[in-house]
Amino acid sequence: MSEIHPTAIVDPRAVLADDVQIGAFAIIKAGVELGPGTIVFESTHIHGNTVIGKNCRIGPAAYIGLPPQHLKHDGAGTRLVIGDNVVIRETATVHRSIYPGPEFATRIGDGCMLMVGCHVGHDSDVGKDVILANAVLLGGHVSVGERAFLGGGATSSCGSGGSRSSRAMKR
Repeated sequence: MSEIHPTAIVDPRAVLADDVQIGAFAIIKAGVELGPGTIVFESTHIHGNTVIGKNCRIGPAAYIGLPPQHLKHDGAGTRLVIGDNVVIRETATVHRSIYPGPEFATRIGDGCMLMVGCHVGHDSDVGKDVILANAVLLGGHVSVGERAFLGGGATSSCGSGGSRSSRAMKR
């Protein structure tokens, strides 16, 4: 049976494996799926159409599956898929895709580690066994190959995603 701290808020429409653990003051919203053995630490928020695999460790105070920070996003349901054995540490953020539909998603592969303060933007694809050291920032539409290591504070901006901000930066 899932172990849910009494101060956590879990929407009854969220799908939790039997042995999930959810810490104090965490918020799990409708549309979230948490795989077996996953632990969500205190003060973590998980939103939207977000699927998290087995044996993941999320938080504390991580923000996962929030809507993308992009002017093209119209509020439609979009996705985030996180693989198995992923560690996402404190204050990291991972946003869903801009685009609705099963063919679109922000993705984090199996065995990844996102250290303190990382950000993975909309429609990014992080391969298996990737390590993002503290404060790595991936803008939208960034791909990181398998087994890559990005050092602390590294940044990568989105390509030609067509946002007003990216066009303005190119002028």
